[in-house]
Amino acid sequence: MRIIGVNISHDTSVSEIVDGKLVNLYEEERCVREKYYDPNKNILDTYEGLLSIDRYDLGDELVDMVAFASFDRREIAYQLEDSDNMWNNEWVDGFLEDITKTTLSIGRLKELTEKYEEFSYSIPKVSVDDDIVDLIMGEHYPKEQTKFFDENLHHEYHAWSAGYFAYEQDQVENAMCIVWDGGGAQSYFPEYPGYQEIESIYKIEQGVPILKHQVMSNFRVINDLNYALPNRLSDCCQTEVDTTEIIDDAEIVFTSRPSSGMQFSTMSQAFGTDKMGRAAGKVMGMASYGRGESKEFNKHTISQKLELETFEKSCETIQKAIDLDPTNTNIILSGGYSLNCTNNYKYLQRFPDMNFYVEPCCHDGGTAVGVALKVLSSISNDEDYVSPTSNYVKRSVWS
Repeated sequence: MRIIGVNISHDTSVSEIVDGKLVNLYEEERCVREKYYDPNKNILDTYEGLLSIDRYDLGDELVDMVAFASFDRREIAYQLEDSDNMWNNEWVDGFLEDITKTTLSIGRLKELTEKYEEFSYSIPKVSVDDDIVDLIMGEHYPKEQTKFFDENLHHEYHAWSAGYFAYEQDQVENAMCIVWDGGGAQSYFPEYPGYQEIESIYKIEQGVPILKHQVMSNFRVINDLNYALPNRLSDCCQTEVDTTEIIDDAEIVFTSRPSSGMQFSTMSQAFGTDKMGRAAGKVMGMASYGRGESKEFNKHTISQKLELETFEKSCETIQKAIDLDPTNTNIILSGGYSLNCTNNYKYLQRFPDMNFYVEPCCHDGGTAVGVALKVLSSISNDEDYVSPTSNYVKRSVWS
């Protein structure tokens, strides 16, 4: 059984799983020699497929299946009319108060559009057709064997990959896996559009991740309003209104706070390190040059302060994972925020009785491994794929 996993997002990557074993994992930026390469930006221009697919003959007739981890995951947009004149408009104060006092469910969004004619939202339809696949995969792949997996499971793909590496390296079969990043998949709950995964806790049993706790935030789409409401958005985003639901034995929390990963990404934008906020790792590196209690106001001290703040928040998440299964002594970390090496080391000191495992490809490149393993598991068990939130999934898994 030969499965090719593909991540079409930042950290674009291709994995090759043969008989349940990872034999190859390629990052596209290493092939095209372009840092932060993202095929989405030129997919409709002169794009001719992934170079790693063609160079390493990963799309030949011997492939049993091609599985996609993700496409563009943002599926909602907020709009404000007459944004140039927002500063003095009297309705803005009321709007800011209204948008933060309750969770922005689909019903609440409809109420806001009725109350404020200047506000609107849209949920564009994202479809994946053969033409797009041809652009992504090039000419050398078996169309009839292609399967599309639900891109709404971004964090789960991280967990599959992390569990695999923990077992291959240290024979860890059972553990609690924490996935945290700037923001994962969009909410698969139609009544909560615009929310995306920022923290997830899975229980790994015999290598299979089972969702136990998840935090979803709409901070990113609310942040888009910053263009219309300069310098006033802080009032909006500092208010945390959480709604908790229990679905399929998993605790799902909806919030407006930013993820720790998003804070590092936003800081990288503010520093001018990268316009798209993809250089969060540079901010993590700057934190090491901070001078403790120094009163100097520079990039190093700001970065260190952010690192210390997010460390305490991440420790709360780790404690949550421990409380979910007090008998467990293994913690696996994945997602982009797990690239924070300084904090990873300090977890050993804060939780001396726990064994920590950090996935070696915990960035989004690892999801190419995870989606292939997810597909393999479904095939091996001869079962149709069932979403962990099957009553809410909005897109078919197989095509």
